[in-house]
Amino acid sequence: TWSDEHEQAVTLLGNLLSHRFLSVGAANGFARWSSSRATEVLIQKFPSAPAAGQVAIISALSERAGRARSLLLAVQREAIPRSAISSNQLRQIQLLGDEATGKLIAAIWPERSSLLGQSQMQQIQSLRELLTPESIDAGDLTRGKELFQQQCGKCHRLFGAGEPLGPELTGAQRDNLNYWLQNIVEPSAKV
Repeated sequence: TWSDEHEQAVTLLGNLLSHRFLSVGAANGFARWSSSRATEVLIQKFPSAPAAGQVAIISALSERAGRARSLLLAVQREAIPRSAISSNQLRQIQLLGDEATGKLIAAIWPERSSLLGQSQMQQIQSLRELLTPESIDAGDLTRGKELFQQQCGKCHRLFGAGEPLGPELTGAQRDNLNYWLQNIVEPSAKV
């Protein structure tokens, strides 16, 4: 149930969204909170947030289907500019697999309605079905490290290991399965 304490927390975090140094942390705090009130505040405070805070707000709004729908509706009514959402974030929203968000993307970005093709979406869905929390937990970390060194480490660095030809992976969204599946299935999409 919603309490005065919840409302105070939303107000405090909402005020921090416009703070130069604390906006990213505040947006990340909101990202972990699934209330519709938090979503409203993120959208409302977007214009007054510094650039880094705006990026964090878009990321927080892109993680769940309901929030992504609210984000896209805000873009549709021009409360948030289209340009604030990157192609990568649009693909992340597309990967949520929500039909309503797919329709909004097609309406707002008709030139990009097929960010990921049907075959890529099917491949991602197949991989998502294989990569259950149980199968991930049962993974062999030693073998995973070997595979990284053989395949990914030829171009990417992770915690100081690997080559610096491609993007550094240490700071990547390692806990976001959709992010990884998109980048593995369609590695050049972001380029």
